[in-house]
Amino acid sequence: MSRPQQPYRGVRQRHWGLLVSEIRHPLLKTRIWLGTFETAEDAARAYDEAARLMCGPKARTNFPYNPNEPQSSSSKLLSATLAAKLHKCHMASLQATKFQSTHTNV
Repeated sequence: MSRPQQPYRGVRQRHWGLLVSEIRHPLLKTRIWLGTFETAEDAARAYDEAARLMCGPKARTNFPYNPNEPQSSSSKLLSATLAAKLHKCHMASLQATKFQSTHTNV
């Protein structure tokens, strides 16, 4: 028996109904918990926000991003602490990429 596929990247539904979101960092081989949400769309938007913090404008997201659109309070789904952690992961991956490129060019 196969599980139903969630329509959004980074979102899954617990068997008791809660929707959760998490993002995986491919270079650091870790998963970062983004939280539990009431709707799949909120969970997907949290994933998108995290993906942009970790990967920049080239992130693969669920919804298109319009930088000219005003930010509503509901679009800030991640806490300041979690945003800082994601930014730290982004910086660590940049360092790892930079380290790898300098050592492979030798």
